[in-house]
Amino acid sequence: MSALTASLVPLAVRVKSNRYDGMLTGYIHGGVKCQKADPGGYKSASFILDQRLGFRSDMVQDYSRVYFYDKCTGKTMFEGDVSHPGKSVGDGGPLLEVQVDVDRLNDWSGSRIFIDRDMQAWKLTPTTTNGTSATTGPDLGGSGEDALMLAFPNSFHVETNYRAEIYYGRIAEAGQVFGWFNYAWDCGLTNASWLIRSISGPTSTVVRSQGATTSGSGGSGAVWGGSIPDGDYNMWLQFIWTSGASNTGTTDVAWASLLRIICTAKLFAKDGTFKSAGSYNDYLKATDVVGDLLGDILADSFDGANAQVDTGSSYDIRHLAYPDGVTPMQILDDLTQFEPSCTYIVGPSRPGIDKYSFKWMARSTTVRYEAMVWIDEQTGGVQSVDQYNEVASRWTTPAGTSRVTVATQSIPEMTAAGRTRRFFQDLGDHADGDDANQANASVLENHRYPQNSGRVRISRGIVDLFTGRTVQPFEIEPAYMIRLVGVDPEPDALNATAPNGGTVCRIVNTDYSADDHAVDLDLDSVPWSLYRAIAATKKLTTPQRKAF
Repeated sequence: MSALTASLVPLAVRVKSNRYDGMLTGYIHGGVKCQKADPGGYKSASFILDQRLGFRSDMVQDYSRVYFYDKCTGKTMFEGDVSHPGKSVGDGGPLLEVQVDVDRLNDWSGSRIFIDRDMQAWKLTPTTTNGTSATTGPDLGGSGEDALMLAFPNSFHVETNYRAEIYYGRIAEAGQVFGWFNYAWDCGLTNASWLIRSISGPTSTVVRSQGATTSGSGGSGAVWGGSIPDGDYNMWLQFIWTSGASNTGTTDVAWASLLRIICTAKLFAKDGTFKSAGSYNDYLKATDVVGDLLGDILADSFDGANAQVDTGSSYDIRHLAYPDGVTPMQILDDLTQFEPSCTYIVGPSRPGIDKYSFKWMARSTTVRYEAMVWIDEQTGGVQSVDQYNEVASRWTTPAGTSRVTVATQSIPEMTAAGRTRRFFQDLGDHADGDDANQANASVLENHRYPQNSGRVRISRGIVDLFTGRTVQPFEIEPAYMIRLVGVDPEPDALNATAPNGGTVCRIVNTDYSADDHAVDLDLDSVPWSLYRAIAATKKLTTPQRKAF
């Protein structure tokens, strides 16, 4: 398509920066291209500008905002940020190649704590009495739970305020403050002069203090603005002697087992306010994490107040902490392990709000589009063997014990062939059995059917079954299901609620080109290629810290 026929393409292009805000459609050489994906939404776009048509190089600056509009409706079809324009020379003169990316989810990186149960994050303080200890392992009280034990040796002389004391600083190191703190405890003796005590800082406020007893104590959560002063970001736990000079005795009873220690940061709501103190608990939901991201580190780029945040299955997240650094995109990818039915989509900004829209949405279980194989070009792609009827998840308890949880499912074709394929995943640090079960269920569901790995090219208007109207190729959205009419008919094809690898697939990528006014839809997975094979062989040279 030449520049003179660009007006025939139903997309208009606008650029906005601090130096220029105007339309570029008349300067475009060839066709525009844009790509959207699941997960992620807006991904990338590109076009070429021709200076022979009057384009000035100062119109497009690094990080300018670019919009693709539907000429008929004015609706934004794509929006992104200019990366670094590249100059070239064509047959007719100088050209400017413009690459547009949507990478705002990777703009920030750093430590982030949501909820942390890692007992190994607690360290002895310099004020700890020499000879005392802090160790992780099975509860000395015999509960079978993991515990962090603070102990004095037997026959040990103690003076007033002798203590075994540990400190937690991850929330402070991440630049956050405490939102919730809880723990249970057990003890080897009953003596009111021995205290199990927690203190928050920097205000040095006693959050909780109880006399030692062999009956122990269950959890009693402390929240910001209550027992924890708003703004405190440090926490200490003590097993401390408060009476006069004495001795621990000849038996090993001077110990306290700290159980189910939970440190939760004060979280933002999606509109930039704080999550209310009364809504904290010993777990978080994916919606809490998404809201915190939108309300804080993504607030400059995304319209959090108007973001769609679906609840999904409301799974209870018991540990999600990144002391070694993370990006928002990595956090969202991890959340899909807890909520496998959900995805995240970056979309266009709202009028008057110069921020991207955002959706954390539950994937629809209803077919939205239909493709006709006798009209639309369809390729089956190369299908790798990606079905698994067994999955094993390795995870580590808060005390550092490594465990493996295994789950299975029945796949008739594999059973008939007498074949078992196991998928292994490493959940990393400080998950629990419920996390492993959830992750296993996600893997088995995603690998129940063979992925299509095919591609359909749509170069015509097709019906959007959600709205009942005809949509152009560039309007087709990823993350929704499409029915392939005319391919391997199956009895349940008309009532499918999930991809089946044949007639019903999920759109994971859309690649539109105005050169032929067509969109390539990748089904279930991006088609296998030599490029992907090479990328798949690349491994990290150092272990990556897992989030859960």
